[in-house]
Amino acid sequence: MPKPTGTRSTRRTSSLSRGPVDRLGPMCAISSSCPTTRRTWQFWLRRSSPLHSVLLRRNRSGSCLRWRHVSRTRTKKADSLEQRFTGRFKYILKTFHPPGLPGETPGKSSNVRWAGERLFEFVDENSVKSEHCIVTVADADSEFHRSYFTALSYHFLKASREQENKQHFTIWQAPIIHFKNYHTQPAVERLASTITSQHELANLADPDATAFPYSSYSLSLSLCRAVDGWDPDWISEDWHMYLKCFLLTEGRVEIQPVHLPILNYAPEGDNIFETLGARWTQAKRHCLGVSEIVYWLCNIPIVWSRLGGCSSCASFVRCVRFTVRAWPPLAKMIWIHFVSATVAFLGPVNSSIVGLLWLNGDYKHIDSWIFLLNICLQVFYGCSFLIIQVLSVLLYERVKSSIKPAPKNTALERMSAARWSPVWLHAVTTVTQNAVSAPGFFFCGAFAEWIATCKTAVTHKFDYEVALKPKVDAP
Repeated sequence: MPKPTGTRSTRRTSSLSRGPVDRLGPMCAISSSCPTTRRTWQFWLRRSSPLHSVLLRRNRSGSCLRWRHVSRTRTKKADSLEQRFTGRFKYILKTFHPPGLPGETPGKSSNVRWAGERLFEFVDENSVKSEHCIVTVADADSEFHRSYFTALSYHFLKASREQENKQHFTIWQAPIIHFKNYHTQPAVERLASTITSQHELANLADPDATAFPYSSYSLSLSLCRAVDGWDPDWISEDWHMYLKCFLLTEGRVEIQPVHLPILNYAPEGDNIFETLGARWTQAKRHCLGVSEIVYWLCNIPIVWSRLGGCSSCASFVRCVRFTVRAWPPLAKMIWIHFVSATVAFLGPVNSSIVGLLWLNGDYKHIDSWIFLLNICLQVFYGCSFLIIQVLSVLLYERVKSSIKPAPKNTALERMSAARWSPVWLHAVTTVTQNAVSAPGFFFCGAFAEWIATCKTAVTHKFDYEVALKPKVDAP
């Protein structure tokens, strides 16, 4: 079995097929340490966006630039970035992921897996202590708050002093805000960005909520090595890594918030039709995260078996404790995908039934407390939707300095851009547009969920469809 600071496994088969608890033991053997310094590594996943520089202490940070495969253009870009940022990072590691490796499904998971393996080798060759390192996975369009890595260092050191090895059982997540191209997003896409961003904010702000890592996140390099890195054949790399770590640590891994926003772009093409097509591509890919429910349910019994089941009182207590910890993540996954798959149909059906009862004068049911509760809940949901839209405007005001300016090349664009300036006009426009867009948004979201569910009934290996992102020039 691989150890946190030893030679890692090179197997590329699915963790679902081999059982992730094959490596349960080493997680309890992470070396105890309370470092006074730490190094941070960032996995910048190259797509079409430029690499944004992050100001860090030169002797305490490294950058791992990851490309899908070698090509003349990518090699040239890698050399250019290395030359540009030499001196701003202690280490710069370039990796090129070769295509067609056995057991891999092309996508972010396999790309991060490859970059992680190269990083493990690099750390060993340079005698860097894994327990003093933090790995941050980020897309190329992620714009971190200038104090993010300082805050991450603080939380890492704070965790090490609160409880032994706690820093190695923690994944840090900052709220992801899809607002960088807010002004050019169509109304229905802006609604999706609003709901997703506020969902992430709410989960991280509530200490009792069950949070999942999303898009860009940080974790201890020791934790990465102890679980043998990322699995290369699952499409939801962020959720899957969390669930894998959760299973291998008997549910000891937890998500801790870093309350500094990370902004990125929503999908965008050259025109509104390309943009909506790109957002649909992204929605279908995100909905494939429903396959993680299958992964979870298949591996829970294996964990029980590895823990000893009912063979002894101590084993039984461990199984019960793990089961109690395992329910919230399962409930969260089911809730997210169930609501997305049904809300587009339950709302109209419920409204139709209420309308029919009212028109037919069925006072026997209208006077019931269930009918009254139904009406109150509908009013509550409507008010909640309204509040979310108003809060999105306030969120915009807080992060607008990092948002790409609205285009003002034509008279129509200048007129359109004027609606973002007064807060009240922005709020009225947002509420109106999103109310009109909501039915189509929820219907498309439900349709994407059902497509993903049907695919998951056959396999957990899917084609990773990359959605278009805005083409921007390097600063």
